[in-house]
Amino acid sequence: MFQPPPPQPPPPMLHLQSQLSYNLHDINNPDLVWDIIHPPDYARLCDRRYFKRWILPDFDSPAFEPSVQTAWVMSDHPVLSHWISRWGPVSMKLEKITVKDLLDGIYYYLRTPLTTQDMAHIKSIPGNKDALRFARARRAKESREVEAVVIKQGYRRVDVLGGHRRFQGLRVEILPDYSWRLHLGLLPGPVTRLF
Repeated sequence: MFQPPPPQPPPPMLHLQSQLSYNLHDINNPDLVWDIIHPPDYARLCDRRYFKRWILPDFDSPAFEPSVQTAWVMSDHPVLSHWISRWGPVSMKLEKITVKDLLDGIYYYLRTPLTTQDMAHIKSIPGNKDALRFARARRAKESREVEAVVIKQGYRRVDVLGGHRRFQGLRVEILPDYSWRLHLGLLPGPVTRLF
């Protein structure tokens, strides 16, 4: 007699800390205001109790519930998604991943200098080199660093994104095999300057 296979267990529930998530009420207006060219210490949260009041994110709170030790960040952004397929995901392995750890991981991943292979790929498409040069010049002007030093340091991964530097949020994707990954969303600027 035929017996159906036993039912599969339900997928594990994994919740992302709310300050990192997409704003589901207004997808283009994230709760966390962060220009990814700046360290996460410059990120701010909108305080919903007071109009136009900005507070620091709770950097020490766990990024996930239940806590996880390994995270991989992909992207919903088409340009960053293309580059992540070449570079590999943002990955981290820690005892307990906090909000600060996750934002730092994204920040340092995008601060990595472009390689000669990356530059060859960029130059293979007409107009990309000029767009990259413009993005670096804008980053140099808008960063908290000396403009000439930033230019001299060369191109960084964040420069391939052009003006798409606004943190939109993260979302969890649970795959059919119950593994999961995060997806980073980015928006075009300008990013509200709060400091």
